[in-house]
Amino acid sequence: MNCNMNKIKYIIVGVGMNINIKKEDFSSDLNATSLLIAKNTKYNRAELLANFLNHFEIFYNNFIDKNDLSEVINICRNNSLFINKIANLVTSKNIETVTCIGLDNSGELIIKDSFGRIRKVISGELTFKNQNTQ
Repeated sequence: MNCNMNKIKYIIVGVGMNINIKKEDFSSDLNATSLLIAKNTKYNRAELLANFLNHFEIFYNNFIDKNDLSEVINICRNNSLFINKIANLVTSKNIETVTCIGLDNSGELIIKDSFGRIRKVISGELTFKNQNTQ
């Protein structure tokens, strides 16, 4: 994101989708899936991308016009696989084991660190490899 005190200039969003990938094509150490595996259906990737971008544009315009991310945050909350999970949080400063608690109303991740402190994280990467994700 690039912004100043009054205006967001741009946000970079990265999205990855596993579409027509078979289970055997994933590395055995990954806990990954695809639409093909989940729905047992092959998808037209161009149509899926167009559909995704059309929906994304609605959320984007709502953010630009009204500064409203509430629907996007609710979608994330309702579909999150990391709430109440233990993960490694990788930031520019360190790597620490945390428990993911949820998202606040602005979309910031709420975590509990190994000292029991609850705090918000604006930027970082969660990894679950070698963690108990039950």
